[in-house]
Amino acid sequence: MSQITISNMSYQYSSCYNPIFEKVNLVLDTNWKSGLIGRNGRGKTTLLKLLMGVLEPDSRYIKLPGGIDYFPYENVTGYTKVIDIIKENIGGLRTMEIVIDEIINSNNQGLFDEYNTILDKYT
Repeated sequence: MSQITISNMSYQYSSCYNPIFEKVNLVLDTNWKSGLIGRNGRGKTTLLKLLMGVLEPDSRYIKLPGGIDYFPYENVTGYTKVIDIIKENIGGLRTMEIVIDEIINSNNQGLFDEYNTILDKYT
């Protein structure tokens, strides 16, 4: 079984900020589809940057099987079809994206509240 393993990882942007991660332990089976969801500013992108080596954690043990593919934003446009296929194959994210767009475009506070309730279930 191939795994991504994080042991006792900590990270903070600078000494004047609180730690983003403190003694985090995580094991992911690479045979499973995994996703990170959560509100803005909760550390999803930071975690991915730590896994890819873009950021260096304060303390860590991270074991990666092989490598993690990284597409800089500037190069993503050529992969939009691939990204759409991935979205469709991980739990109906394409449908969720359409619903979110409808909520945003409706300017209806009730729908925003419903969206936040749904988001809270997964964060």
